[in-house]
Amino acid sequence: MTTQRNALGALITYYDPEELVAYLAADPAVRKYPEGGTLFFWEVKADVENPLSPLYKPGEVVRNTPSSAETSEWKKVGGGSGSGAAEVFPENILVKLSTGETFGKYNNGDLIPAVGKSANEVILDALRRTINPAATLNGFPLSNQQEIGEVIDIILDAAYQKNDGGDSTGVVIRKDNNQIAASEPYTDTNVVMIATPKVYQAVYTQSGSPEVNAGTVSSNTLSYRGFHRYWYGAVAANPATGAEVRAYSGRLANAGNTWILNTGTVEKKYFFMLLPDQNLSGVVDLDALNLNITSEYTLIDNNFTGQDFAGNPIPGCKLYVKTQSVPYSTNHRHQITIS
Repeated sequence: MTTQRNALGALITYYDPEELVAYLAADPAVRKYPEGGTLFFWEVKADVENPLSPLYKPGEVVRNTPSSAETSEWKKVGGGSGSGAAEVFPENILVKLSTGETFGKYNNGDLIPAVGKSANEVILDALRRTINPAATLNGFPLSNQQEIGEVIDIILDAAYQKNDGGDSTGVVIRKDNNQIAASEPYTDTNVVMIATPKVYQAVYTQSGSPEVNAGTVSSNTLSYRGFHRYWYGAVAANPATGAEVRAYSGRLANAGNTWILNTGTVEKKYFFMLLPDQNLSGVVDLDALNLNITSEYTLIDNNFTGQDFAGNPIPGCKLYVKTQSVPYSTNHRHQITIS
């Protein structure tokens, strides 16, 4: 911050954000800004020897461009004792405002660390919140959409947000807490989906800044795991093997507990195969006035052997079948709910 006296005797102060300090003219004839720094006028203040010009009002923001040829000296406000030193707060300030109001980053009831600070320093502190650096990790394909036994390539793309921290000096990609790469993007190839999650994370190192200490910044985690599928559809004959049911519609076990089986107008049999830990709650025919038809689906095999994506057996599945004498004349939607 620097001061300048205009031709009518008004003493003008301004703020230098690079130094974060205020300056006050030591000489009434001051006209030159100090070299370096981006200058912003702060406010107009009265002077004891030279009353404020009627052209300006106390607190009014004034913008002016001085001549580069003018010279003078400057004195820092609050730099020591004497008439030029700014007053500082002797104690911290308790924020007492109406409900919902804030003073910058401080909420009602907060204690502002104001001891030894000038009013300008407290205001600047309140209007500036340190934003720590952050990191993100994205993956493709999306997680939790794979079947157990499926083999995929996972493309991992990390990003570093500097914010008020330092520059990034390196990154590692971890899988189940073990480093697998020292750069990004990175592709983890031939990953077999199983029921146990595989957890990925990016960790950056950053050089630090005046506001944030040097250290590491961890991203969000990405978890990839597989799920079994359960199957359903309209059939000509009861399915006999896990391979046969895979020819029909399937849903991952994490897809929800309610779905629709469309009967069509050709077949007279309709089936669904549940996984070992799933149980039937009910079946409703949405196209027959929401008739409850749960009892019409018979559990014909409570130890049916299903099959995962890789052809591995899934014993203990449950095969339900509904059989009728003729096909439906129009498609019926059987809403199936499981638990």
